[in-house]
Amino acid sequence: MYKHFPLYDDSLDAAEAWAHDVAQHEQHPDLADLVGHTTRRLMSQAIGRNPAGSRVHIEITVTKTGIKVETHDPGIPDPVCGLELREVSDIASSYGSCSDSTGHHVWAELRTAPKAEAR
Repeated sequence: MYKHFPLYDDSLDAAEAWAHDVAQHEQHPDLADLVGHTTRRLMSQAIGRNPAGSRVHIEITVTKTGIKVETHDPGIPDPVCGLELREVSDIASSYGSCSDSTGHHVWAELRTAPKAEAR
């Protein structure tokens, strides 16, 4: 699932709520709060590296074991771009970022806790 959001501070709540709802309704309600928070952090960083009115593409991929949140924006990272990954790394199972001629890409994968086996 994907959605485009304008890069304004007002869009942070909308992006977080959308990501939370996707997790809530797509097999991983236990990750809903983390997915919403992660989306908000990644979008907040995108706002900081782009002019007002730019757009960010957010994609959420649901798997059996978790949810992957990806953002793509037209900006380039600033010298402190590592902050976005530092904050996300505390809650993500895996994460990464890269830049190319189309802009900046960031992704974070959140996994559900393994279920205990029945005895």
